[in-house]
Parts: sequence; C-alpha cells; structure tokens
Amino acid sequence: MGVLHELPVRAGKRGAVPDGALELAVERVRTVARYAGGHVQSAEVKLTAVRGHSPGWATLAQASLRARGQVIRAHAAGATAEEAIQRMGDRLRVQLERVTAPWPDRHRHPV
Repeated sequence: MGVLHELPVRAGKRGAVPDGALELAVERVRTVARYAGGHVQSAEVKLTAVRGHSPGWATLAQASLRARGQVIRAHAAGATAEEAIQRMGDRLRVQLERVTAPWPDRHRHPV
C-alpha cells in the first residue's frame, strides 16, 4: 500500500474566531476531500467571526477545493463556529460528489 499524504489546506481567519475552530475547519475540509478518492489538488478554508443583528458573534465558514480542474466552493453561517463548520462541510461534500461522480454510460441508457 502507498503512503496517504495529508492534503495541505491554506487556512485563514478574521475576527474573534474561537481557539481550535480553524484546526477543526481544516480537519473537516480534509475529511470531505477524502470522498473524492485523490481527485482534490488543493484546498482553502476561511473562518470569519461577524457581529450579527442578534447579540453576540456569529461565524461564517468558507471553503474551496480544486478537484478535476474545477473549483468547488461552499460557505455557511452559524451561531457558533462548530455549527458553521459542520454546515459548510456538508455543503462542500454535496458539491464535491457532483463533480467527482462518474458520467453515465450514454450508449446503454438512451435519454
């Protein structure tokens, strides 16, 4: 078996992002990238703590992957960093599955 290399993820944050949240976001992006079976070439994640209309801070999580020559983006907001990261990861996985899914055999299944 070959050695599985960890996907390098560029990461950044703005505002009062809680300790450990950026590391959680990076790990979530790496976990989602594993669904692509090695088709992800690069990844980036950014967390932003924003002051919302309600009291306290909210978090915006943004991620982008390059897979099969296409850029896949997802973003989500949450009342907590964990909530935003979970939602962003779920959306990113759906987008990634669409890009990496095999094309149907059009010769055997006419439209």
